[in-house]
Amino acid sequence: MKEVIKKGIFVKNLIIWGVIGCCCIIAIGVFIKSFIEDRAAGKEIFIPGILVLVFAVLGLLVYSFTRVRKYIKRLKE
Repeated sequence: MKEVIKKGIFVKNLIIWGVIGCCCIIAIGVFIKSFIEDRAAGKEIFIPGILVLVFAVLGLLVYSFTRVRKYIKRLKE
């Protein structure tokens, strides 16, 4: 019974981190799309602010991928 509960928690964590990773991919796509549109329109853009947001989301994306890999390995055990 204990093993079933443990596997259920791993599946829950796998789903949560998978959704967070997908949201990060969508957010990066929106950042890039908005950046390209603003550059084409000739708007002034605060580049350091954009870079901080992109790097923060990329960091979360990499972390979520490591968590997904961890829980997949644990489920295979």
